[in-house]
Amino acid sequence: SAGTNTSESAGTNTSESAGTNTSASGACSAITYKPPPPGKPAPALDVQGSTIINAITKQPVQIRGINWFGFNVPMGMVDGLWAGGSDATTDFSTIVYELSMLGYNAVRLPFAHDYLAKTDVWDLKRDCTILTTSQTKTRLTRPQDAPAAAQKRLPNNASPMPKPQCNGYLPMSKNEDRFLFAIQQFVALGMYVILDYQPQGLEPYAYKLDDFVSRWSAIWQKVTCLPNFNSDIAGRVFIDVMNEPDSMGIRWEAQGDRPGAEQLYLATADRLYSMTPNKMLFLFEGTGQNSFGLNWGNGFVTDPQTIQNRGLSNPTSFFNQVVAKPYTRKVGSVGDQ
Repeated sequence: SAGTNTSESAGTNTSESAGTNTSASGACSAITYKPPPPGKPAPALDVQGSTIINAITKQPVQIRGINWFGFNVPMGMVDGLWAGGSDATTDFSTIVYELSMLGYNAVRLPFAHDYLAKTDVWDLKRDCTILTTSQTKTRLTRPQDAPAAAQKRLPNNASPMPKPQCNGYLPMSKNEDRFLFAIQQFVALGMYVILDYQPQGLEPYAYKLDDFVSRWSAIWQKVTCLPNFNSDIAGRVFIDVMNEPDSMGIRWEAQGDRPGAEQLYLATADRLYSMTPNKMLFLFEGTGQNSFGLNWGNGFVTDPQTIQNRGLSNPTSFFNQVVAKPYTRKVGSVGDQ
C-alpha cells in the first residue's frame, strides 16, 4: 500500500507538437498508439516551505492517493481489468474516472524495468455492460448522501475512451506503451502520478550505478517525449527513485562495488533534472535502519549517537550533498506506513 509524504516543484510549459516531439535529450519518435483525449489535468505543483502548492495560485494542495500495482509484475498493466462485468469494474478509463469522482487526485504506479520491456502483452479486452449515468452516480454516492446527490449533476468523463469492448483501446505492442498510456490517462482525469521503481529483489540494476541511472533516464525520456508532456504532464509526476531499498539489501552507504542509496538517488536525480529542469518531483525513501524499527521506506535518523549505538546506516552524507543541488527545495521523503 502507498503512504506517501511528498514535496517538489512544478515545471514550466513550453510549446509542443502533436506528433514527433523533441525533448531536452534530443529527438523523439512518434508514439504508435492512440492516446487518450487531453481531458482536464490538475494544476502543476510547486513547494513553499514544507507545503505542496498549486504552482499558479500558490494555494496548498492536499495529495489524496492510492496505489495501483501491475507494472511491477508480469501482468504489465494495472491489476483488476480482467474482472469482467460492468465497465465500472473492468474498463480502465472508466475506473480512473470513478477514482477522480471519489476525490482521489494521485496514484502510485509501481513498475519494474524488465516487465515494461515485455512485448507479449496480456489481452485485456472484455465484453462488459455499460452502466447508465444514473447507475454510475448511484455507485459513486454513499447511501446517506443519495437525497442531496439526486439534485446534482454528475460531471462527464473529461477523457472518455470508446467502449465497444472494455479496454479495447489499450496499446497492444508492448507493456511500456501501456505504462505511458496510463500516465496520460491519469493526468487527463486530473490525477498526479508517482512513478515508483520497485525491483523487490527481482532485477539487479540497483547494484550497478550506471545501469540504474541509464534505465531511469530511458523511461523518463519516453515520458518527456509524450506529445503533451510540457502542456499536461510536467509538474504533475513524482519520481520515487527506488521503493524500499532494504528489500535489495541496500544501505545509504556504498558496500564494496555496490552503490548505496546515496549514490543511486543523487546520480539519478542529477541526470533526470538535467534532462527536464523543474519539471518533475522527486521522492527518496529511507533505508538501512531496521535495527531501530524503521523499514519499508523509512530510515532517516541522523543523530550521531543513535546511529552509533544502534549500528544504523547513516544518511547524513546524502543530506549534506542534496542541499547543494539545484533541486534542493524540490525533494521529499517517503515512508510507507
